[in-house]
Amino acid sequence: MSELTGQYPREYLRPHANKAAMYVRMSTDHQKYSTENQIDAIRKYASLKNWEIVTTYADKGKSGLKIEGRDEFQRMLRDVKAGTARFSKILVLDITRWGRFQNADESGRYEYDCFSHGVDVHYVAEQFDNDGSPITSVFKSIKRTMAGEYSRELSVIWQNIMVKCSQNFRILLKLNNLKHFGSCKFQPDQADAGALFIKLIDCCLNSKPKVYRPTKFR
Repeated sequence: MSELTGQYPREYLRPHANKAAMYVRMSTDHQKYSTENQIDAIRKYASLKNWEIVTTYADKGKSGLKIEGRDEFQRMLRDVKAGTARFSKILVLDITRWGRFQNADESGRYEYDCFSHGVDVHYVAEQFDNDGSPITSVFKSIKRTMAGEYSRELSVIWQNIMVKCSQNFRILLKLNNLKHFGSCKFQPDQADAGALFIKLIDCCLNSKPKVYRPTKFR
């Protein structure tokens, strides 16, 4: 109970006060964002807080640019809004896993939907507590904007790389009189045009199956 207000904090007035859900999402980002690594970090955080994780929502291979296609994220929001959630907290690794929404307000909207139904969102790897303070609101706004901007910037880099590689490939095919366009799968965050071009050449000459060209970053 607060000595100043004589009231218990919001957390202790709710059912399932020590129960938490975890949300994890992996698209094609760096290995540090694998669902296993996210789960490990979240479990350690929950253990330190003495919170029990009662359910997990996991979107695997899903972009964070929009809510469409993220079935588990949508199911989590439905559970919260319907009042069927048996937890009072949602634990997420960081703001980028919540989403890389191109409009930062959209990210905040989904968090507020949870808050207004008695469920708080905690970003376990962020350097601030999501306690509703003015400074936290500023940090979250900046982080949400950065998350969306990261995707936009990498999309531009990727487009520039593909244009350059396409130009070089036309030269390569013409010089070697090659008719077959080989291909391979690679991580889009490898934004080194030189290394990427070398890998594509190797794939072309060795006639591997199919190219996976991501159109957006996640």
